[in-house]
Amino acid sequence: MNKNYFIILWENPLSYYFLTELIIKIKKKYNVHLFYLENIKETILNLENFKRLKKIKIFKIDKTGTYVDKLIYIYFIIKILFLIIIRRPKFIHMINRYAFIPNIIYSLFSKAKKIYHNLDYNLPKDHYQRVLNYLENISLRFCDILIVSHPKRLKFFRKKKNLVKAYFYNCLSLKSLNNSKIKKVKKKNKINKIFYFGSIGPGHSLDTLIKSMSFLDNSFFLSINGWITDKKYFLLIKELITKYSKENNIKLNIDVTNKFWKKEINSADIGIALYEPRNISHKFMIGASQKINIFLAYGLPILTSNSTDFLEFEKKYKCSKSVNISNPLSIARGIKFLLNKKVQNNTRRFIKIAFKNEFNFEKQFYTFQNLIY
Repeated sequence: MNKNYFIILWENPLSYYFLTELIIKIKKKYNVHLFYLENIKETILNLENFKRLKKIKIFKIDKTGTYVDKLIYIYFIIKILFLIIIRRPKFIHMINRYAFIPNIIYSLFSKAKKIYHNLDYNLPKDHYQRVLNYLENISLRFCDILIVSHPKRLKFFRKKKNLVKAYFYNCLSLKSLNNSKIKKVKKKNKINKIFYFGSIGPGHSLDTLIKSMSFLDNSFFLSINGWITDKKYFLLIKELITKYSKENNIKLNIDVTNKFWKKEINSADIGIALYEPRNISHKFMIGASQKINIFLAYGLPILTSNSTDFLEFEKKYKCSKSVNISNPLSIARGIKFLLNKKVQNNTRRFIKIAFKNEFNFEKQFYTFQNLIY
């Protein structure tokens, strides 16, 4: 019996913290082959865990943003197709749009069960994206299983008869971060540390967050950690930090190592997840957001936007505080609320319950394994 299991994505798999655990679980029954594009500049990754995996690595190259990328992409598809024909996998697990669109071709040569695992879905905004969306819908006709990161995202995909639909939160393992060897930093003075980790670009209300520091005293410290996704926005952020920072109580760390951000989060008091609801992904982020899932694993109360998804999360799990992300004063008040000693003790207790009962990899995999075992 053929027990090959192909996992394909046109990006760096180290960006997805749940993927390491997923591969380890799948390896218990199948021979996993991983195909991916590696960006050699990526540094904010869980490289330590990923090195444990046996993998097929197709590329180790920076995307250039030119026609060369398109040629590499074509070669990527051709090589995978060749190996599909030779190794005849039982499952082809394609993660995100660029890995999934070639399913149109793969289906002509393989009877393997096709899985589309979408982690970040948004409606097309221009002609190029509309073309990709059209190709994605065609590929969906030859798909057997559709997996998304939030149950409400399923309605945006065209229906197909006999298509199995499920959701899989991008959660961390129960054993992964809670058992971190990095100990909590002992504070000499009482500093309330506010922690942000993620992309430095539009969509996360970083500008408003920085302005909110003007309503907080010097006992509050904001640590912003991440990678630049928009150069213009990054320069704006630097200007705002210069303007609103009091006695260096705002720190911006770019392209930090995995060890560095873990140390930063271990000394943090609350986590920031201010998603602007400008697209489908940001409207439905509970369970899909690795940022929030990391905060839950580390036991951090979370400051979120006041969109419907986050308000429902706050009401059900009592792990967060929703605020008006366009109002610096509302953000400041939310930070103070979460840092109230009585509130923080109760919130941390609820976070532990939420992480243990719902937002962990083991809980999510339990449902997924029924689709492949």
